[in-house]
Amino acid sequence: MLNNVALFLYFVMGVPSATIHKLAYFLSRF
Repeated sequence: MLNNVALFLYFVMGVPSATIHKLAYFLSRF
């Protein structure tokens, strides 16, 4: 579980902020 969280944080910090905003908007629709 901890490895998944660390991997997720690493992925979030690695992608551009624009992609993060698009992802957040996409997730907020649910």
